[in-house]
Amino acid sequence: MALELTLVGIMTLPSYFASAAGGSRKLKSIFAMKEEDTETGAASVPTDDITLKDVTFGYQETTVIDHVSVVIPKGKVTAVIGPNGSGKSTLIKLIDRLYPAEGGDLRIGEADASDVSLKAWRSQFAVVSQNTAVFAGTIRSNICYGAAEPVSEEALRRAVRLANLEEVVASRQGGLDYEVGVKGAGLSGGEQQRVAIARALLKDPQVLILDEATANLDAKTEAEVKKGLNELMKGRTVIEIAHNYAAIRDADYVVVLDQGRLADSGSPGEMEERCAFYRQMTRQI
Repeated sequence: MALELTLVGIMTLPSYFASAAGGSRKLKSIFAMKEEDTETGAASVPTDDITLKDVTFGYQETTVIDHVSVVIPKGKVTAVIGPNGSGKSTLIKLIDRLYPAEGGDLRIGEADASDVSLKAWRSQFAVVSQNTAVFAGTIRSNICYGAAEPVSEEALRRAVRLANLEEVVASRQGGLDYEVGVKGAGLSGGEQQRVAIARALLKDPQVLILDEATANLDAKTEAEVKKGLNELMKGRTVIEIAHNYAAIRDADYVVVLDQGRLADSGSPGEMEERCAFYRQMTRQI
């Protein structure tokens, strides 16, 4: 039996070495990456429409966003729709400058993205996605994660209340100082989403990005999370990757993507009337 186990171990050594070598190459490529310059450029961004003009982006030789020109109206809810692989998430990452566009112009009002520091630009954005980043630590530290300044108890409590998180905090031993496990262990998916909403409320962003924020939730939990989202959306420019017809119907403006290109944009009523691809998409949701 011992010999048999030893042979099995020897036979699996090549796969372990291959895995370790792959990990080493990945680490080497990460360490070789040039550090971002987040400070150069203007230190403020106006509150205005977001304009993309002829914006292009791709991975290696694959074009993902192909000469897209569209205006995201200030203070409105814009739904971005399209089939899987149409470039929805990539477009969002270009708008908040997590990815650098390879061509075209990106502006907020008259401010060109290239003239504004990454720090100032990104400070105006908050993201709530279906894959919430909740870490090992207290509920308090998770909500305050990324805050530019020390958070007052009053501001923290307000964020908890508006995010519909008060009952969750009250039900945990230690309240805000309850220790969450790795990857949010100890909190349900809906509770983690409400932590993310409270975090975004503390940031008080000009632009809120919702990347299918309730896609993985059941109907009851989605309704509870939506209460917090409704508070967060008030008075902001909202860009929502929509996964259901209700989100599209309630939007002020719709951007329709098809294979990285802009199929059309306008109000839901306009899209229903003139865009056959929009009608096809909404019938499938």
